Amino acid sequence: MKSFFSVLFIIGITFIVGLEALKPEESAAEKKLLNECKNLAEATDDDVNLLLERKVPEDYKGKCLLKCAYEKSGVILEGTFSIEKVKAFGTKLLEDNTKALGIFNEMIVECQTVADPDICEQSAKFMDCMIKAGLERGIDPKKGIKESIGSI
Repeated sequence: MKSFFSVLFIIGITFIVGLEALKPEESAAEKKLLNECKNLAEATDDDVNLLLERKVPEDYKGKCLLKCAYEKSGVILEGTFSIEKVKAFGTKLLEDNTKALGIFNEMIVECQTVADPDICEQSAKFMDCMIKAGLERGIDPKKGIKESIGSI
């Protein structure tokens, strides 16, 4: 059975790019995490549903909902977005698939300079960049890299 940290890790990476489709138990944990963050960010059910659909939030509270999910999954540490943590998570998750890992690394290179002084805005900009970089490479954010590369 996966540890809670592993589930948070997968959820965090899923919000970044959808490295892999979530299993049912991970999906339930994702919903629980988002509902906890919903209250902290004063977000709405629509904001939660948008993230569950792997879409970048447009309103500020939705962006802060995403920031909270990144914080709880360890991607944001002490108010700072950690590209190194993203790289480490992706490498660990994709280590058994060199093609997927190569695509992920290309996407990270493309998006690693995304910045904004507001961490909520930066969270949304990074997710947007990673989704666009993935789409350019044939990655469906709902399916994830592993499943998508089978059809590339």
